[in-house]
Amino acid sequence: NDGASSLSIHDIALKTEVDKSFIDFQLSWKDLADSSRDHSHITGTFNARDKHNLIAKITDSKILLNDYIFHFNNLNAIQIQDSRILVDNLAFGNEHSSLKIDGVYSKQEDDKLNIDINDIDIGLVNNFLTGISFDGNLSANATITTRKGNFFVLGKMMATDFCFNESKFGNVFLSAGLGENGSMGFSGGIFNRT
Repeated sequence: NDGASSLSIHDIALKTEVDKSFIDFQLSWKDLADSSRDHSHITGTFNARDKHNLIAKITDSKILLNDYIFHFNNLNAIQIQDSRILVDNLAFGNEHSSLKIDGVYSKQEDDKLNIDINDIDIGLVNNFLTGISFDGNLSANATITTRKGNFFVLGKMMATDFCFNESKFGNVFLSAGLGENGSMGFSGGIFNRT
């Protein structure tokens, strides 16, 4: 054991234990707006034994957002290698909604990193905004890959019962691509069932 350390700033704490190039970590924090709630935490490991293959895993978590409790799945890994990033089954969610990232990002055109969002409450972002508010549920998927040596993203999303500043818009959909040299193309629309 090379050493253990702890850092605490107000209601945020980071604890680490290092054994050579292997790090166990726990990050915990408390919602300053609601001190009666439990701490949120993320616990995991970071393996830096091979500088050409860094591996991070989240082994336990409990994250409180508004009235929801979210968890990361325990069977996940993020590997950072010399020329690629591998994300294996990283999922974050609760019984109603989820965010999943899985795949490989590299300069190889066959590699794909997939992001899937299922029924996330858009109102969760309101804690970070001033003067505007959103509501509704978001589902989306995106694929990040390389085309002709350049970063490329293709995705689509649907926001049901979308509201902006308490004005109801209905269901919003969007398909978009971000390509070479920052070029972007998209199409979408709003439909309302009144």
